[in-house]
Amino acid sequence: MRYFLISYFIRKKTIIALFFFCITSRIITSIYYIEDIDSLRFALSAIEFNILDSRPHFPGYAIFCFFLQIIYFFVQNIGLTFSLIGGFSIFLIIVFFKKILQELKIVDTFYFTILLVFNPLLWLMSNRYMPDTMGLAFLVISLYFLIKILRHHEKRDYIFLGISLALLAGIRLSFMPFFLPVIYLIYNKKLIYTVGFFFLGVLFWLLPLVYITGYDNLLNIFLNDFNGHFFKWGGTVLSSNSSYIDRLIKFFEFTFVDGFSFWSVDRNFLTILNSIFLSLVTIIFIFNKRKSFSLIIRKECIIILLCYLSYFLWIYFFQNINYKSRHIIPFIPLVTIVFSLSILNLNLKKMINKIFIFVGIFIYMYITIHLTFQHKNPSSISQISSLIVNSENDKIVVFSDGLKLFYWSKLVPDKKVEFVNSQKINTNTITEYYNSDYTILSTTRLYPLENTNYQKFDFYHNPFVNRLWSHLIIYRYE
Repeated sequence: MRYFLISYFIRKKTIIALFFFCITSRIITSIYYIEDIDSLRFALSAIEFNILDSRPHFPGYAIFCFFLQIIYFFVQNIGLTFSLIGGFSIFLIIVFFKKILQELKIVDTFYFTILLVFNPLLWLMSNRYMPDTMGLAFLVISLYFLIKILRHHEKRDYIFLGISLALLAGIRLSFMPFFLPVIYLIYNKKLIYTVGFFFLGVLFWLLPLVYITGYDNLLNIFLNDFNGHFFKWGGTVLSSNSSYIDRLIKFFEFTFVDGFSFWSVDRNFLTILNSIFLSLVTIIFIFNKRKSFSLIIRKECIIILLCYLSYFLWIYFFQNINYKSRHIIPFIPLVTIVFSLSILNLNLKKMINKIFIFVGIFIYMYITIHLTFQHKNPSSISQISSLIVNSENDKIVVFSDGLKLFYWSKLVPDKKVEFVNSQKINTNTITEYYNSDYTILSTTRLYPLENTNYQKFDFYHNPFVNRLWSHLIIYRYE
C-alpha cells in the first residue's frame, strides 16, 4: 500500500503541486475586512443563512452557502474560509479546462496554466467574499461534460451534466444562461437523464430553501428582486442610462484591463509593457497562422461558441457590466487559450524569444501579485467604518444612501450611531441633530450647514482591485 501511494504521488506530483499552490497562495493573500455590500451579505451568510435579512440576497446561493458554513464551522475565520473555497475553485477551473483542451485536441501548454493561475481578476475573486470563482468552476465542469456528450454520447456524461448544472444553479444562478444551447440535444433520447438529474439536484437544495424561508416569503422576495434587478437597480439595459456602445466598451475593458492587466488611464507603466507583450505575441500568432489556418467546423466547437454567445447576450442586456467586472470571468479561460497558444507560437530556439517570454510572464505575474497584496488593504467603505467606530463622540448620526447605511449598520453594532437615509431628511432634521451636539457624518455636503465648520475626508482604494466605490468622501460636522 505504501509503495502504491508513493507511486501515485510521483505520477501525480504536478497536479498535487498545483493544488497546494492554489490553496496556499490564496491563503497568503486572504483579506480580513468586508470590502463591499455584496461581500457583506455573503460574509453574514457564513454565520447565519437568512435570505429575509439579505444573508445573502436572493436567489440565496444555497449550495455555495452550504459549503461555506461547513468550512467556516471548522475554520472559524471568514477570510480563510473564502480563500480556501477560492483556491480549490481555481484548481478545479484549471484541471477541468485542461481536460476540455484534451477533448478538443487543443495544445495544452504550461503557459495556459501559468496565465490562469496568476490571472489577476480570478485571483482577486478567489479571495473576495463571493461565490463567483466556485460558480466558474462548476460552469467549466458542466462545459466539460457537455463536450464529452457531444463527442462520445455516453449515458454517464448526461447524468454528470445534469448534476453539475443543478449544483451550478445553487451556486451562481446567473451563469445558467451560458448553457441555453444545450437545447441542441433536445431530440437526443439520453437527454432525459440530464433533465431528470438536473431537476432532482435542484429539488435537493430548493426544497430545504423553501422550508427555511417559507414559500410565501420566497415568492415575495423573488417578485421584488426580479422587478428590481431588471427594471430598477440591477444595471440592465432596462434599469441604467448607459448606452449600448458604452456597455460594449465596458465588456472589452473588463475582459482585458481587469481580466489580464492591460493598460488603462491611471495604471502603472508596467501594465503598458504587459499590454505590449500579450498583444504582440497574439498579433504574431495571427500573422503566422493566417496562411496555414483552415476552418474545421466541428459541432462541439459550434456549441461552445454558442454557449459563450448566449452568456455574452445575457450579461450585455441583463447584468451590471458598467460597474461589476466579475460578470465577465467565464471568458477568461477562453481568452487565456489564445494568449497561451500565441506564446507557444514563438520560436523558443531563439534566445531573444526566450528572454521576451520570460520578461513578459514575469511582469504579468508581478502585476497580479502586487494587486493581490493591495487587496489586503481595506476598501474605501471599510475605511469609513473605522472612522465611525473610532469617533470619540457617543452621539453620532450618519447620512447616506440605503446601501451604504446597510453596510455600516451591520459593521458598527456596538456604537451609539443613528443611520438616516439622506433621501429622507430635510433641513429641520439636519439642524436638530446639529443643535443636539451630534457628530454628523455625511457622504454629501449638507447645505443647511454650509455656514458651519466641517471637515472633508477622502477615502481611496485601487479601482482595479475593486471597481465599486473606489473613492468616497465623508463630511464631518460637529
